[in-house]
Amino acid sequence: MLKSVNYATLKKIKSLKLSLIIVGCTVLTACNQSSVEKNEMPLEETQVEEPLELSEMPSEEIHIDLGMQHSNFKWDEQPSKIDLYRFSNKDCDIENYNSCDDSQLTTIHSIDELPIKDSFLNEYTQAPTYIKMVSSSYNSEVITADTSIPEFPTRQGTQIIKFDDRMFVIGGKHTTFDTETYYNDIWSSENGIDWQLETQHAQFPARSQHKVIEFNNKLWLFGGEIPRQGGGTSYGADVWSSEDGVNWQLVYEGIYVKDVVVFNERIWAFEENNIYSSETGNEWVQEVSNWAQMFQPENTANPAGRFREQFIVFKNKIWLIGGQSNQDYLVKSDVWSSEDGVNWVIETSNAQFGERMGHALAVFEDKLWLSGGYGGRDESLNDIWSSKDGINWTLQNEKISKVMGHQNHQITSFDDKMWLYGDLGDPYLWQSSNGKDWYTGSSISVEWKANK
Repeated sequence: MLKSVNYATLKKIKSLKLSLIIVGCTVLTACNQSSVEKNEMPLEETQVEEPLELSEMPSEEIHIDLGMQHSNFKWDEQPSKIDLYRFSNKDCDIENYNSCDDSQLTTIHSIDELPIKDSFLNEYTQAPTYIKMVSSSYNSEVITADTSIPEFPTRQGTQIIKFDDRMFVIGGKHTTFDTETYYNDIWSSENGIDWQLETQHAQFPARSQHKVIEFNNKLWLFGGEIPRQGGGTSYGADVWSSEDGVNWQLVYEGIYVKDVVVFNERIWAFEENNIYSSETGNEWVQEVSNWAQMFQPENTANPAGRFREQFIVFKNKIWLIGGQSNQDYLVKSDVWSSEDGVNWVIETSNAQFGERMGHALAVFEDKLWLSGGYGGRDESLNDIWSSKDGINWTLQNEKISKVMGHQNHQITSFDDKMWLYGDLGDPYLWQSSNGKDWYTGSSISVEWKANK
């Protein structure tokens, strides 16, 4: 006698008719797609003498955010209580799960209890981790808990940016001991986990260390390191724009941009010793010529002519942070700012984050954030700092992942989180909602079967 119909069965049924005969007695009539089209008799007619229960399956995906010390588990649907088992031997007998290796059990009574913070699985976990989920009506197949490496090839010197409610990864290069591969591909994602290749070869030449910004509802790409036929590289002097992030057109040639920001409704572009601005991206004005001459010759702390420094707009100013001076060749820990893009003042000559170049900057939750870089003492850094004013800095996390460090990477804000990517030693895309705790996430399909 039929007492319940599961959700998986209902999804295969074209029509469903419930007819009340008497109290406590129901006739269920179900037709599949083909019988309806062929005008055949119903697929099945069953009399149910007990109340009919239509039970829904739990979520078809489980989301895992893997962190240094712990992980978060969450899913989208949970119609009833779920027991979440974790263990390190795949053949674990759930009925006697206490005898399984490294076994843990958490009971989740409501989806409101998610996400579950779990120290069983973290980035330093050496043994494989397996998961099984059990509800009152269903149990899942054993799930291998792992994080997802993005579909695009590992790279550095890339650009990652939010545009049109998506996150884009544009260009970069992959380096091995004897080869260098440059990319001009474009990938996009609506959630930071599932990525789509928009084009394998955009109109601009393959490159690394370029810059991409959003301005006037377009993406703009500047310069970068471009491989030459026969070997070697040259630095691009080209400017490209795109209305959709996929199709690009060349709009200007003639400026060798190291960094670029949007400030006071203009694009500001920084060469090694010159500063330009533009209202359109097609026509440029030289705002400063021979930037270094604006400072005293003996002042080797001036911001001009640096290598791998970083610029960003924060609290109505342009900020320049760190980099290696081309005058004394020292890696700096200073912070400079400008209210007009032309005149610069030093805010601090010795910020708390210390000497660094090749770092990354972002603005998130009304704070300025600094990530990684090279410390100038043969050390690659993997830390995160924040500042409310650009001058006083607080260490938020000394080591966000187990890799040695991040250099020539990118950090951006998207979907109420910060996202970090772009170092050859770390293929993962990292995310954080508070700047302190960082995770790399994945969505794993869950196959359910009815309990016997």
